[in-house]
Amino acid sequence: MKIGIVVLDTLRYDTFCSECTDLNSATSSLNAFHSTSRWTAPAHASLFTGLYPTETGTHSENRYLTTDRPTLAERLSNTGYHTVAFSNNVHIDPFFNFSRGFDELVRGPNLKGRPTGSDDFDWDELFSTIGDGPLRYARAVKRVVESDAPTLRTLRTGVEFLRSNVADDSNTLSWAHDGADEHLENPPDDLFFFANLMPAHFPYEPPEGYADEEPLDTQPFHLTLRRDPVTDEEHARHWENYRGAARYLNDELPKLIDRVDWDALFVISDHGEMFGEHGFRGHEYGIWPELVHVPAVALGNEVPERDIDAVTSILEIHKTILDLAGIDTDDFIRGRNLFEDDFDDDRAVYAESTGVGQYSPDATGILANIPAEWNRDHYMLRTKDAMFIHDKDGDRAIDPETGERLPERVSELRKRVDEVRENRRDFTGESDDSIDEMPDEIEDRLEHLGYK
Repeated sequence: MKIGIVVLDTLRYDTFCSECTDLNSATSSLNAFHSTSRWTAPAHASLFTGLYPTETGTHSENRYLTTDRPTLAERLSNTGYHTVAFSNNVHIDPFFNFSRGFDELVRGPNLKGRPTGSDDFDWDELFSTIGDGPLRYARAVKRVVESDAPTLRTLRTGVEFLRSNVADDSNTLSWAHDGADEHLENPPDDLFFFANLMPAHFPYEPPEGYADEEPLDTQPFHLTLRRDPVTDEEHARHWENYRGAARYLNDELPKLIDRVDWDALFVISDHGEMFGEHGFRGHEYGIWPELVHVPAVALGNEVPERDIDAVTSILEIHKTILDLAGIDTDDFIRGRNLFEDDFDDDRAVYAESTGVGQYSPDATGILANIPAEWNRDHYMLRTKDAMFIHDKDGDRAIDPETGERLPERVSELRKRVDEVRENRRDFTGESDDSIDEMPDEIEDRLEHLGYK
């Protein structure tokens, strides 16, 4: 069976146009599909494990997938599937443990030059300790020469790392097409394919023909935090180019996925993006519909030709794939089969965030403007006709389509979300104390993408 998940990172529900893509006539649209969080790492932790982010231990205070529960790729690999991951996301990579279970990993331009570690030479340890300044390369060469690794081969690898960091072409899918030429042209009978694609993510620089404005390199969250109001020009340079990136994905994605006769392929987003709604930009804070209501479609030979209007979650994809692959699990996972189960009108889905990863009481510069109350837990519960939100502004219920307040629903929905939170389980696993030591190259990438 050929099964896949394509994550269009940061793509909002209202910018995805399934009618613009030739995904095929057997497409099911998931009209009320939700992420479990506002940003990449915890959302993917849920997708890969079938658990809430805090159950896995992956959140703003821990970017790593440290849970000891098997991932979706590990389960499939253990039953004979060939597992392949394409990633251009700094978080979805071996350094943060998100490559667990994948037999092969194709890395995009955002990840070129990133250390993965090896039996021959520990690149993670090198980049963590050589420091900055003009002598860092001399220190690196000295470390390589003094190690037990083959000197010339290791130095060549280091030069390749350095060269590959020069170009950053993350705004196109050319790297993914190149990888598909090698990995998807003659797929095995049992294939699990995963991809994280980044054109819609900041810095909103779509390729020629899709960029309607001159790109603006100011990070969205910094526009939120600064004292001066955002100008119409700044808004347009972010929003119009973001929409251009969405159009590019609509046009380009079929060229990538049509290479395989899929039994089931899910095309989803992991979270949305704010462009001034509720006074915020980016996805560093909040649990509003613009962030957690995300697009999702499914296609393939085993996918029923129907729309699914019930509220559903990333957790459902995990369960559905396990069922499609015939994998029985005796351990605990959340979610239900999208294609076999009937969803009652009263069901609810849950999303959460532990705070703001950039917050620090000792922060300086623009990040010193983050209020302490933003760093507290915030979460939501979504039913068919209402959404409960708990955040810096307290508790409230809204109509998810109109935003109208529903004060009569607050008490009822608060009880339901409290029950969900009280029934969360602990599968966080053991954290490695050394993971706090992050190489400069990874720190730079995180900062470039607005995560630092």
